[in-house]
Amino acid sequence: MEESSRVENSVSSGENEENPNGWEQYETYVAQLGWLMSSNGWETAEDLSPTDYVMWYGYRVYDLPSSAEYQIEGRDGLFFPAEELESQVASYFDVPAAHLRSDPVIYLEAEQLYQTPAALMPLAESNFEITDVTEADSIIQITFTLDFVEFDLSREMTLTLEKTADSVHYLSYQS
Repeated sequence: MEESSRVENSVSSGENEENPNGWEQYETYVAQLGWLMSSNGWETAEDLSPTDYVMWYGYRVYDLPSSAEYQIEGRDGLFFPAEELESQVASYFDVPAAHLRSDPVIYLEAEQLYQTPAALMPLAESNFEITDVTEADSIIQITFTLDFVEFDLSREMTLTLEKTADSVHYLSYQS
């Protein structure tokens, strides 16, 4: 998908000021998808490409003061130590490191680095509003309307995650 159609990292929810449903926690889960929100959806974590994961992490660190430490002079993009990226991805997605390392354009084996395929640019602005939350045991389904502001495009999405002892794992994201 083209850069310009990706979702802005600082996604805002429809009910920022007051949320009568108490869905702030769920809004955080949706917002953490960042780069992945503009995908057409995925049924399992392995449906996402290594590029998707590298770009997801790239946009998570994009606005941080420490993002300069991921640059290499004379080379475009951001570069992440393999262990760091794999650990971050594993903390949110059930995907093996072998899947992440399967793309030699993204994973630079000799350097033990992952690289974004290009320099990161600001993402397209979007907003979302949660319309329903269902919890059954450790599984949470969050249904929300996602609006891409500059494209005048809206769609309904359902994010499914599993609560773990210390975090959540993203299971699927479908329209």
